[in-house]
Amino acid sequence: MARAISKTVLFGGKTKQIHKIEPAAEKSAKRRSGKAKKRLIVSACVLAVLAGIYCTAVFSNIPFIKKWRDIYIETAMETLNHKWLATAFIPASVIDAVMDEQNRIIAEQQNLKSAWGDASEFSDVLSDSDDTTAAFFEEFKQLDQVSFNAYIDTHPEVLDNGYAHLLINEAGLKDKGTTIKTTQGDQVLAVDAENGIIIVKITGDGYAGKMAIVEDPSRVGVGVAQTLGSSGQSVAQIAKANDAILAINASGFADFQGTGNGGKVMGLLISNGKKYSDALSGTFMNIGFGLNNRLYIGVSTKDMTYRDAVQFLPALVVNGDNVIEDKTFKKGTTAFGIQPRTAIGQAADGTVLLLAIDGRKPGYSLGCTVEDCADILLRYNAVQASNLDGGSSTVMVFRGKEITDPADSTDYGRPVPDAIIVMSAEGVLNRPDVRVSSGGSKSAAGSGSSGTKTDSGKPSPSPTPDKVTTPSPSAEAPSESPSPSVTPDTEPSDSPPPSASASPDVSPDSSPSADIVPSEAPPVTADANLS
Repeated sequence: MARAISKTVLFGGKTKQIHKIEPAAEKSAKRRSGKAKKRLIVSACVLAVLAGIYCTAVFSNIPFIKKWRDIYIETAMETLNHKWLATAFIPASVIDAVMDEQNRIIAEQQNLKSAWGDASEFSDVLSDSDDTTAAFFEEFKQLDQVSFNAYIDTHPEVLDNGYAHLLINEAGLKDKGTTIKTTQGDQVLAVDAENGIIIVKITGDGYAGKMAIVEDPSRVGVGVAQTLGSSGQSVAQIAKANDAILAINASGFADFQGTGNGGKVMGLLISNGKKYSDALSGTFMNIGFGLNNRLYIGVSTKDMTYRDAVQFLPALVVNGDNVIEDKTFKKGTTAFGIQPRTAIGQAADGTVLLLAIDGRKPGYSLGCTVEDCADILLRYNAVQASNLDGGSSTVMVFRGKEITDPADSTDYGRPVPDAIIVMSAEGVLNRPDVRVSSGGSKSAAGSGSSGTKTDSGKPSPSPTPDKVTTPSPSAEAPSESPSPSVTPDTEPSDSPPPSASASPDVSPDSSPSADIVPSEAPPVTADANLS
């Protein structure tokens, strides 16, 4: 519809009012032109705002923004197939700066070495002769006595077999846990007095997991997949084969384009004094127990004999110092991104801490940084601690069942080459004591819990094993003799490993390359199963 308008114009020196009819098409065109200009202005403003947000997010040094930018970059760059989440949007110079800072931290850790002022042996087992309330709380000093006694009042049946055989197990994935708390305030999920284990629920900002508190370090060792060299096994399978009551994953493994099946371990692997794989030179750090049941981090095999050991990085706590916080937050990096994490630590009294944090589960647990792991372990008085392989490999098994939720699509996690195990009473009896000298006498370190148990619950010397692989340590410190190189058994287990995709054809003697990497360790790539 047309519209009449009036205009005043000059006509012969006079003004005159004339009327003109504006066509509807011309009106519509002007309206469209006006709207287009408005859209252009709005779009330009939106783009300017987005550009400002992008530049602020990518280049700003405001601490809060830098922290979460670095976390995002590190998390993406630690995966194998999802680096594009960082590289597609963030300039290479920014990514390189973050990863260079991470590599600097790793390089600075190479001079770290655990040192115990007292190198005597740890061994502590609750026996039937100590079946009293006082002895129980002396052994399990992490338990809050008020909440524990309240739980016993409503569940008296757990003491039917006495304190020495008390078993409370509410650690399953569908269990709600107990009303018992630790002295640090965390919920207790399980107490296994016979095996000296407490399992607690660990929660934090965006993460959840579980930690096992193991009172007797002589029961903690490394279990090896029976199919090592061809494929790995689930942590549950490794635990079963070693009569272990509890286990977590440990070493990284060759993972070419995410197809690794856990068969080729990366770095040092020693189990009960027997070496299965040599140490890698470079950034990986030795993590293992000496013959005195003390956890050592960063100590060369040339300087001591390990009873059980693996390699990984980074170190978390060395000689009581938080070696991640001191090095990361000074210059702003954020501790290797958010991932599912596995870690090990030891307190000054010998208590071993085994931590597994679930991840990649939005709404439940995204994962945590290694700085978070250090903080958790320090709350429980760790003086030595290290990160282990994580990602989709992270899992904890207790009494034959997975009690954490792996990021992998399977219930058991990925097949792995080895695991940190806590031996059951039967496992202790079946494991030869490596602390027997070539002359057949016990070493100065004592028998620990690796020998035959007496009626009192304390260990006695076990028979000399078929293969003597370690010399006697001194009473003051671990032996300085190098750990012997003993080839692993080659016969595969009758029990098949879990189904896994085939790994590349890698010679056992080949040196690692960029394509043969641990499944989660920085600065090399992580496992590919980001879900």
